[in-house]
Amino acid sequence: MFIIQKELSPEAKVFLRVLKRKMGSVPPHFEFFATVNFKRFKMFIDEISYIANHPNISSDFFTFIRYYISTNNGFDYCVSLNSNTLLEQGYSKTDLQNALNNQILPLEEKFTTLFTKTIKAIEKPQYFCKDDLQELYKLGFSDIDIWDSIDHAAFLFKFYKLLNAYKKA
Repeated sequence: MFIIQKELSPEAKVFLRVLKRKMGSVPPHFEFFATVNFKRFKMFIDEISYIANHPNISSDFFTFIRYYISTNNGFDYCVSLNSNTLLEQGYSKTDLQNALNNQILPLEEKFTTLFTKTIKAIEKPQYFCKDDLQELYKLGFSDIDIWDSIDHAAFLFKFYKLLNAYKKA
């Protein structure tokens, strides 16, 4: 699946075994990342854990962000993982298509605005401006909320680019 093969360190093997018990399975790109740089992989897991337990933003919002970014960057495994997660949460295929095609989420309207501003910030950062922030503040989002949303999207964008660079053709 990837252009290099490395052995997992003993520490990484134990960590992935625990992760597998919690998640049911370990995606191949998680194992690959853990072999290349285990320290950074643990930071990645901490990021996912932080986002999953965000105090002000629904974890479903972040799953829609991951679904959108993975779909637009051709990372099929993550498309499947995130779409299945959303479908299991009760969202429909139409909901997923609306997120992709229209940037409309089946969540509170304020989350659709946060979603569109987040996508704007990572896809066209030159157009993201103070007015965007003001609009989000009016909806009740803090600087931390906005930063976390954009940071998670950019983090995933970077992660997918790295994994695609190492994918076998």
